[in-house]
Amino acid sequence: MARTVRPSRPKSQSPIKKVRKPIESKVARKKSLSIKTPTVKQLPIKKPSKLRYHVEKEIKYYRQSITHLVPKACFIRMLKTMVLKMDTQMRFTKDALDMLQDAYESYIVANMETSYLATVHAKRVTLKSVDINLVKRIKDRQLF
Repeated sequence: MARTVRPSRPKSQSPIKKVRKPIESKVARKKSLSIKTPTVKQLPIKKPSKLRYHVEKEIKYYRQSITHLVPKACFIRMLKTMVLKMDTQMRFTKDALDMLQDAYESYIVANMETSYLATVHAKRVTLKSVDINLVKRIKDRQLF
C-alpha cells in the first residue's frame, strides 16, 4: 500500500488547540495512610412528631389528680368580683371556698359533658360554642 502525503492546512484556518489540563502530582492526591482525618458525625435529626391526640391520657391524668382544675387565685378573684356586684360584704372561710370551688368545677364538667353529647349528636368531633349555647337553652327551659 502506497503512502500518500496529506495536503497541509491553509494558514487562514486556525488550528484547533486542545486545552491542556495541568498535571497534578499523584503524590498530592494520595491520602496518607498513617494519619486519619477525624470524621465529624452529625447528630441524628429528629423527625417532627406527628400530631396525635392524647385525649385519653389527658382524661386519665385529670381524673387521677387531686388538685383543682381552676387555679385557686383565679377562682377567688372571680368570686370577689361577683360578691362586689351584689353590693353586699361577705367573708368566706377556707372550707367554704373549697366547697364553692368544688361545686363550680363539677358544674363546668357536667356542662362540658352534655355539650359534648350535643356535638356528637351533630356528627362532629370538635366542641363548639353553638353546642354549649344549645345545652344552656335546653337547661333554661327545664327550669321553668
